[in-house]
Formats: sequence, structure tokens, C-alpha cells
Amino acid sequence: MLYRFKVETIFYFERLRSERIDRSKDEPPRIIVLPFRYELYSTSIEDLVNSLETILNEVISQGTKQREKVSKVEPEQEIRVDQYLIKIEGMVRDFRSNLIRMLMTTEEILFSRLVQDLSVFAQVRTFVLLLFVATEGLVRLRQEGDEIRITKVI
Repeated sequence: MLYRFKVETIFYFERLRSERIDRSKDEPPRIIVLPFRYELYSTSIEDLVNSLETILNEVISQGTKQREKVSKVEPEQEIRVDQYLIKIEGMVRDFRSNLIRMLMTTEEILFSRLVQDLSVFAQVRTFVLLLFVATEGLVRLRQEGDEIRITKVI
């Protein structure tokens, strides 16, 4: 592969050199442009084998370093999904009751009005909770441009 790349680069530079030659319009155009080399490069099999050996040694040493890194990493504490699910269910329940209470007085509400005084993090959390409530079929969401309308389903 290395030998092939080396030969291709030799011919590539020769092709570029031959393309740059400006010819006057009085000369007849050449039919075939031969890739003729003025200087000669030589690469022995020994050079190729040494290059391949160097590359293989680098790859092996990188693999060893990565394995050492992985073995030094301490395992993270076990995540208890049950606790998070219970917390999310509680947040959805509270949000659902607040949203239904807001929708009792009006049939629909804009999302921007729902989150107008909240931080960006709270707005994102409200949007995710709204998606949970919408999948339950209690509200219908409709996007109009940049605005989201939340409509009560009855």
C-alpha cells in the first residue's frame, strides 16, 4: 500500500507539472501526454517493511495505552432507575393537575404563556412534562409557527 501511494504521488506531481506547461497557439496540440519522469525515486522492500513495522508498533502501543486507561477508570455508582421513575411520575401528576386547573377557565392556552416567567431549564422540563400529558390524551398540541397551542380534550 505504501509503495502504491508513493508511486501515485510521483505520477500526480508529474501530471500537475505537465498540465501547467503553457503552449503557444502556433504549436499543434499533443495527442498523448506521457507521464515521463526526469528524476528517479527508489524505494526498497526493506524500506517498506521497516515502515510497516513502525506503523504496527505504533498501533500496538496505542492499543495498550487505551487498555490501561480503561482499566484505570473506576466504575460509576449504580443508578437506581426506580427512584427516577417515581420522581418523574410525581412531577407529571403535579403538572397534569396544574394544567387541567388552568384549562378549566379557558379551552386553550399558549405554551409561551405557560412558561413566561420560568428559566430555560424549567421551560424545557415543562415541555417534556407537557409531552407526557399529551400522550395520555388529556390535551392536544398544535404548533402554529413558533407558538404551541395547548387545547383541552373533552
